[in-house]
Amino acid sequence: MALVATYPNVLVVNPSLPIHSIADLIRYAKEKPGTLNFASAGIGQSQHLSGEMFKSMADIDIVHVPYKGTGPALTDLLSGSVQMMFSNVPAAAPYIESGKLRAIAVTGLTRSKALPQVPTVNEAGVRGYDVVSWLALMAPAKTPDEIIARLHAEVSKALASPAGQRHLAAVGAEAGSGSPQAVARFLKEEQAKWSKVIKEANVKPL
Repeated sequence: MALVATYPNVLVVNPSLPIHSIADLIRYAKEKPGTLNFASAGIGQSQHLSGEMFKSMADIDIVHVPYKGTGPALTDLLSGSVQMMFSNVPAAAPYIESGKLRAIAVTGLTRSKALPQVPTVNEAGVRGYDVVSWLALMAPAKTPDEIIARLHAEVSKALASPAGQRHLAAVGAEAGSGSPQAVARFLKEEQAKWSKVIKEANVKPL
């Protein structure tokens, strides 16, 4: 198996809000609990779970509003019907650049190359907050080790190529890394982390 790419979400707010940082957001939410709504592309999506984890770790009361896709969610965020969103970077980037949305923080532990001026949630004060979406190439159980090694090597080669780097940059992603064993550990950690968030937030499918 191989980790192909990882990419963070970006926390954006409608610029009508007096919120310019994570500290501003937490202060505002504590002063006006239950009044901030965060949009997502749907229940259980990374955008939704990013918000639920942030809500828990920052100890604030914000309300999830699920949509049927990123497009409708961003439309209502731009109009002010909802106030914030943990959006995919490529979808939000044009609105950030035009000033129609304000970027507060990205969700990974490192800054996004697509938005280098935007701090991470972790560095902005919510220590330990780390959310990335990921793509992985998987193989059936009991696939011979030599085939796993070959697949991993070929994926790594493709990601390091100029074409691979251009594609990753276009979607705001970082190349995956780590041995097949490290990828297996990463996937187990992700499962444990999100199982805990889903249980604590009582997330249920429609």
